[in-house]
Amino acid sequence: MVNGRLGRAIGRVAVAAALILPSFAVVAGLGAVNHSWGFPVVPGDLDGSASAQTTGLGYAFGAPPIAPAGALGPNQSVTFVLKVKNNGVADPGGPVYLSYNSPASGDSTTVPGAQCSGVTQLSRTPVLCSANSAGQVSLTYTAPAQPPAQDVVLFTAGNTASNPSISAVDHYLYATQFRFATSPIATPGSLAANANVAVTMTAEDAEDQGIPNDTVYLSFNPATGGGTARITGGAALTKTPTLYQTNASGQISLTYTAPATLPSSGADSIVVQDLHSSPQITNTDSYAFASSAPVISIGDSTIVEGDVQPGTPADFTVTIRPVQATATTVKYITLCGSGDKGCEEDYVQVLTPATITIPAHASLAKILLRQFAYVGANAGETYAEGWFIDLMNPSVGVLGRSVGEGVLLPDLENGKTKIADLYAGGAGLVPTPGSNEPMYFTVTLGAPLSSAITFNYATSDGTALAGRDYVAASGSTTIAAGATSAVIPVTLLANAPPSANRTFRFTISNASGGVTIYTASGTGTVLSS
Repeated sequence: MVNGRLGRAIGRVAVAAALILPSFAVVAGLGAVNHSWGFPVVPGDLDGSASAQTTGLGYAFGAPPIAPAGALGPNQSVTFVLKVKNNGVADPGGPVYLSYNSPASGDSTTVPGAQCSGVTQLSRTPVLCSANSAGQVSLTYTAPAQPPAQDVVLFTAGNTASNPSISAVDHYLYATQFRFATSPIATPGSLAANANVAVTMTAEDAEDQGIPNDTVYLSFNPATGGGTARITGGAALTKTPTLYQTNASGQISLTYTAPATLPSSGADSIVVQDLHSSPQITNTDSYAFASSAPVISIGDSTIVEGDVQPGTPADFTVTIRPVQATATTVKYITLCGSGDKGCEEDYVQVLTPATITIPAHASLAKILLRQFAYVGANAGETYAEGWFIDLMNPSVGVLGRSVGEGVLLPDLENGKTKIADLYAGGAGLVPTPGSNEPMYFTVTLGAPLSSAITFNYATSDGTALAGRDYVAASGSTTIAAGATSAVIPVTLLANAPPSANRTFRFTISNASGGVTIYTASGTGTVLSS
């Protein structure tokens, strides 16, 4: 289950009042999405930079966001400042009403009582503060002892206690993912009796960095006659979720032991989740005893935002090996990653698990997420944003690479001008033994043109080699008049996943009609698992 708090992240003010949703499609399945906007919408730039006016009173937070998404561990603090300005310069003694809105339980935000009417702990109720001699107010946010896996905390500055006409907002996004290595525990049907397999569970933030001392719940669901799993050198896991803490690298080491007598069917599964019950985030690492059991994995997608809704298509390929004689279903949700305070402002989130179907005798299905696009959004975002797709509950077999990662790269922003530059994206995929699979590279045109444009593309080797890992590709493609993207497949060869990721380049050139190529190359990644 996914906690409803995920739906409370607010979108940009420019689109919050009348949000035009982009098209959203899932190959062989479409999930309906409900949205709720639980935070108050306030004027200004929700990334913290608007309201820093050149005339009159203005506010600007010094660090939007206050920390990278998911980076704060239990009880960890971060200090940041609000700058109060008048006519564009620091305003000592300048007034500001401060508040913060947090669904997290046990966190806090402190301010200097001498500057804030004697109040030291902020709440949802705005408190009047005055800037110090440098024209600033210092705030310290402290994460709770058990941080939520997904949530958003908002900090608001305004010129009045309610309905401010001048305001700024900063944020912190809780964004945690759980990953197992290896995944699955071993190739189905490959383990000998009493075999031991080392497994590592990592709690990662949105920048793919381990979260030290993070709190997680671990359990083990064995097949009938199945094996055991334990904390390496420690206690055995049971069916009851038990609280553990990651080490300084954000990891927990586990050991899976196959049973003395191997059953012919079923699967053993190690389960990690953020809460004891009704968790927001879960993941599993499994071993299937039948060698015929399929493994289901998802790839990655990197695209560039562009300036025109409904925006750029991000294609995620879900593969199955071996191919099955009957249709296979798997569920998925989407989760926020790095960047803005809520990925709901970038695409239609899937909060209630949706289902995709891999048809009988097929090796893949595709999830398509279309991204919103903005012209000159927030004075021009210069950072990458991200999101995740989490697979769960396959109808047969076990999950391999269960977390797909999307990256939304910034385009060239120049005020409110739509810019028809060309950008190359990237893709990643786990290879499938016995079946060649397409990787989908999206090329984005920042704004539509009245006539079609053509461009050339070509691949080149890196650590991934043409003929060994992928099929070299080159040619030309057209983006039709009025369109803003083209999707180009590159074939990944049928291999076992490599022991470490391998990469190659996808490069575009020679655009027609005087179109500027702003980003010439993307990365293709042959994923290890």
